[in-house]
Amino acid sequence: MAKPVLAVHYCIEGIPLDVIVKNLKEIKDVAKTITDYYVFVLPTTKDSYVEVFQDKDFDEVRYDELSKRLMDEVKKLKT
Repeated sequence: MAKPVLAVHYCIEGIPLDVIVKNLKEIKDVAKTITDYYVFVLPTTKDSYVEVFQDKDFDEVRYDELSKRLMDEVKKLKT
């Protein structure tokens, strides 16, 4: 059974960089403390929202697609 995935998309529009970094870390820490999910906290310039993906929600192929999509988002943040 695949471990559930929690993707938190956090709106950073108009927030100073130091506050963004602090908030992203705090959101990830809280989510990891209260869940047993893989946690991704991704900045967005649109409204904040949360996505949860559980094993029953997709087959193995869709899980691989989700993993790729999330890792692509992480790579964008690094550039």
